[in-house]
Amino acid sequence: MYYFKTILEKKLAFFVTALSLCFGSSSLSADFPTDPHIVIDSSGNEVAVWEVDGDTGSTIHSAFFDAATSTWSTEAAISGSDDAFNARVVFNEAGQVVVAWFVLDTVDSVYNIKTVKYDPTTNTWSSPVIITVTTEDAAQFDLRVNSN
Repeated sequence: MYYFKTILEKKLAFFVTALSLCFGSSSLSADFPTDPHIVIDSSGNEVAVWEVDGDTGSTIHSAFFDAATSTWSTEAAISGSDDAFNARVVFNEAGQVVVAWFVLDTVDSVYNIKTVKYDPTTNTWSSPVIITVTTEDAAQFDLRVNSN
């Protein structure tokens, strides 16, 4: 029960952090963070992703929590300009991160899945890549980390 309570407290703290990142200025932004997802490694480091809904669509953002310094990184928009939603995140003990989400293909009017990878050695995100090639909607996906 304690672990579950700790996770809920961290998710709440993260959501408050996400809100402060979006609304940190003296005037409120039209953008609003929703659908946060957080993964935690055995050292307490965290990667969080969330959707930011704005007037021109939604984008996926991310931030890192460093357990050694107890600080969150600056948020980064990682999905590009597509209307992105339903992001999921995984990462391994080496700090490699994969984030995937749904995006509407405006040409074919189908939902595809895009992904980005984070390289901890260069502290950079890759460009988003479509990983589904179909004329039908992608219905669901799941991310897993194996032991390799």
